[in-house]
Amino acid sequence: YHAGATKYTFEPSHAGLHDEYFYYPTLVVDLKTSTRTLLPQEGYIGYKYGENNVAFLFEYSPRIEWIDLLFGFEHVISGVRSPINPWHKKKDVPEGTHLLDDGVLERFSRFYLKVSKEFENLRVFLYGEYVHVQNPSEVLEAPDGDGEMYVPVEGEESSLRITLGFEVSF
Repeated sequence: YHAGATKYTFEPSHAGLHDEYFYYPTLVVDLKTSTRTLLPQEGYIGYKYGENNVAFLFEYSPRIEWIDLLFGFEHVISGVRSPINPWHKKKDVPEGTHLLDDGVLERFSRFYLKVSKEFENLRVFLYGEYVHVQNPSEVLEAPDGDGEMYVPVEGEESSLRITLGFEVSF
């Protein structure tokens, strides 16, 4: 699969109007005892990665005798995203089409494997996932101090997740 969206695609058209393509009017949620930064995938309506990116996904799910397998690889390249600030708070509306024209780009890669076996109404599975992010996006204040933006910053992050579980069907 392949998907993408140009810069400014999902932004509100003017200040004070919350984006129709983003669930929340902020990127940082205040909780009772702390704050939580929303991931882009948690807020966008429709295309989960929002604007200013291209995404590629490859999945293969063979059945080998009595075992179901799922292999996957996903790669997303993203620039600055600003779902709650029109035109990234620039004074003039930019002309033309822009895509990944920022100085630093986020590169997100995810590899995953799921092995499962079904027993009548019970499915047992083992899921493993490795994620590597080069230049991860951070939430930074917009240039005019009105709201936040996702901005890639230099650095690297990696994580590994392994899950053993079961699903029951009724």
